[in-house]
Amino acid sequence: MRRHLFSLFLSAGILAVMLAPLVMLLLLPFQGEGGAILPGLDGRRFLLLGRSLLVAGAAAGGATLIGLPLALAVAWRPGWLLACLLPFFFPPYLQAMLWPRFFDLAGLPHNAIPPLATGIAIFTLSYAPIVMLLAASGLRQFPREEREAGLLARPPAAVFLRILMPGLLPNLAAGFLLAFVFTLTNFEVPDLLGFKVYPVEIFIAVSAYYDETGAALLALPLVAVTLSLILLQARLMAGRAYLLFPAQPAPVHAKRPVVWPVVLYLLLAIGPPLFAILASGQTGAQWRQAWAVGLAPLVFSLAAALAGGLLTTLAALPLAYYAQRHRQNVLGRFVDAACQVPLALPPLLIGLGTTRLANHAPFVWLYDSTACYLLAVTVAHLPFAVKILASRLTSIPQAAVEAARLARSETATFWRIILPPLRPALAIATLTVFALALANLSLPLLTLPPGRETLPLKLYNYLHYGAQEMVSSMGLMLVLAGASAAIVLALPFRRKGRSRWPAARRHD
Repeated sequence: MRRHLFSLFLSAGILAVMLAPLVMLLLLPFQGEGGAILPGLDGRRFLLLGRSLLVAGAAAGGATLIGLPLALAVAWRPGWLLACLLPFFFPPYLQAMLWPRFFDLAGLPHNAIPPLATGIAIFTLSYAPIVMLLAASGLRQFPREEREAGLLARPPAAVFLRILMPGLLPNLAAGFLLAFVFTLTNFEVPDLLGFKVYPVEIFIAVSAYYDETGAALLALPLVAVTLSLILLQARLMAGRAYLLFPAQPAPVHAKRPVVWPVVLYLLLAIGPPLFAILASGQTGAQWRQAWAVGLAPLVFSLAAALAGGLLTTLAALPLAYYAQRHRQNVLGRFVDAACQVPLALPPLLIGLGTTRLANHAPFVWLYDSTACYLLAVTVAHLPFAVKILASRLTSIPQAAVEAARLARSETATFWRIILPPLRPALAIATLTVFALALANLSLPLLTLPPGRETLPLKLYNYLHYGAQEMVSSMGLMLVLAGASAAIVLALPFRRKGRSRWPAARRHD
């Protein structure tokens, strides 16, 4: 009983700290600190919100249409699956910076492809791996016996449509909703490409008018929509793992290599921005200048992203464990749902809520320090780490855990039975948050103190100065640094995993 109360209070304390910036943001319009400079949801902004919903729906639909074939091609091929994650190192705002340059180099006029269509294409290609991961996880978790029984009487296509697809629909719907929310809350791509959507209005209220109350008021209808969708996808994925930790053999119809969807997707997703970087024609002096200017922000970005990844994983571990351990009761389901709330807020608003929190005791020590930025990183990326850890916890056989609890204490069971097979998931969670934090542009805009900046923030500033060559050079630095750091950080776990993972797989 005491251990249960300790676990509950620890989870509640972490959740209170993580959700405090969001509460500060939502309470801002009602704190009486002055009226908003900008009007509320007038007719023009109502139309912008509708336009944002249409853009998000188009991008999420495209991401689903691309993600499903990718999942069918790579679900049982980890190497190709990792290849499909390469676009994560080209964040949407970087693609929005480089695609116009690609059009120039390809000899296309600027009005040949409307900015809105370009933005939808960028969102579609950027978020297709999310749908792919969820769909591939659903394919891997589908009962092998049902699949093989169907193949005895039906061709693979009929088995997929009549047996696999109905069980896969919740994963596809959850992937669609996540892609929808991520598109709906993104302001960077529309701002860089020059088309208006609702999140751009929130960004203008913060950056141009310094109207935090107005931004919070504008955010309320957007948050109401996104929070509803996030809770809906959580309900759809209840009891389902988000990642591929359960290791099942490939079905008979999946043994033939089908790589052309992967190759085509990678050509579309990273081909144009990579071509724009490599074909920009920078001289050696320009490369050296970009390195000299971007080295300090790059080092700071790597260090802060690594610290954010470790902090986020550390905070996510007790939350994921409690939610999984008590998933059958109300408190466990509440913790699981509360951990996903940050997905519903744009990172810009999370940054705004964190700075507001830093203006109040006992968090004033966060103000004008990197700790404010690290807290924002942890809050924004906590849902990813929690779901990665929960997916691995789901695959650990409960019979072995319950048998250990009969002979050992709860603490000994956690350290000796649960933690060893959980180590690969801890590494994946840290690497995931590291990659996302390294490429994040919105959070440092509001949370970093003067004199400190990340490489994405440096990129953003140089783009507004019109220094396209510097943008291309530092964009390549960001991509190479992120990919190289992820490989270096993963190598020790990969070597150790060769001896540990087979034992973990035998439990699946």
